[in-house]
Amino acid sequence: MTTIAVRIIYCIHPDELYCRYAGQSEAQPVYIELDVRGGILLADYNPEVSNAVPFSVYHGFERRYGIPVLTAEAANAVMARLAPLADRILADWDEVWDGNNRVAVLGEDATAAEEEIRSILGTGYDSSDDPRQGFGDSEIVAEWDLEGVVNGYEVEEYDVTAGTTDERLEEIEGVILASLAACGMSEVNVCPELAGHLRQLRADADTETAVWVLISASPGDCVPGTEISAPDSPLDWDDLPADARAWATAQGYGNTDGELLYVLSEDDAVPDGYASFHVTVPAAP
Repeated sequence: MTTIAVRIIYCIHPDELYCRYAGQSEAQPVYIELDVRGGILLADYNPEVSNAVPFSVYHGFERRYGIPVLTAEAANAVMARLAPLADRILADWDEVWDGNNRVAVLGEDATAAEEEIRSILGTGYDSSDDPRQGFGDSEIVAEWDLEGVVNGYEVEEYDVTAGTTDERLEEIEGVILASLAACGMSEVNVCPELAGHLRQLRADADTETAVWVLISASPGDCVPGTEISAPDSPLDWDDLPADARAWATAQGYGNTDGELLYVLSEDDAVPDGYASFHVTVPAAP
């Protein structure tokens, strides 16, 4: 068998090893792979939700070593470190018939080199259960929940309107993600829900809205506005967003002899001493 030197396919985009499909709670597993037949060393994520692997992996021709979701820079650095060990594997393996399939079998030195790879990557026999596998926070792509990324003022800060282009939304997403570097240990940050959130802000900007103020008051109190159950109330209970209904319920609305709920225009003054809640709803046609 002709021995070939390993060729590394380097990662290009900082977060290219991160992938989380819609409806999934976690990112796809990531690995470094050595193709012993082609002499290729690369890093990638498993595209299969079930984490199934092709026969070439199952039969040992493409050897995979699990890693955290590394940044491109970190993955490239570790692949360069593994290259001499990969060369030892490429120089010491054979393709044999096992009675059912043709499989890759490593020699003694290749087996030792592969165990060194696993040790370096934190998956060897003597490794701990650290999910970071010995890599630092700065080497791992940081995943953020939407609540930790947005502040509720994106429309005003970035002038998001119904006419904002997809390209501009991508720019805004990039600016927001880049700003997270100052909040954490990683320079590469992702938020799977952010792009959809920005698109929704654009869609909402195309809808005229009205702002109303809810006031919680006890029966018999003299407060401005219209009680929400009155026929001439500008809002109906069913019109309220979930957070507004939760607030009203917490104030005691809906209980026997409980609080009443009055609706005011946002221009009306809220009386001192009364709990209030601002609600934004689609404007009446």
